[in-house]
Amino acid sequence: MQSKKTEHICHLEGSVNYTIVHFNNGRKEVMAYTLKKCEALLSESDSNHFIRIHKSFSVNKDSIKEIKPRPLNKVVLTSGLELPLARRRKIN
Repeated sequence: MQSKKTEHICHLEGSVNYTIVHFNNGRKEVMAYTLKKCEALLSESDSNHFIRIHKSFSVNKDSIKEIKPRPLNKVVLTSGLELPLARRRKIN
């Protein structure tokens, strides 16, 4: 994972003990790591470029197009995909 260019990663999706890495070109790659472990690996190479928006999602800050606060609680990515934003998460 460290060999991948982090700017090509759109967002990470946690699924039990696996993480699905979504790239900007639409490609997906499944990693046998938890989302927390993938975030730790990414932070070693690119500190603070990914933010956790939900228990199952972490996004690249450059991929965020819009934030829809309450009542929707959504993060809209540049690809048009809408991801849930946890009520307790704050994005600045």
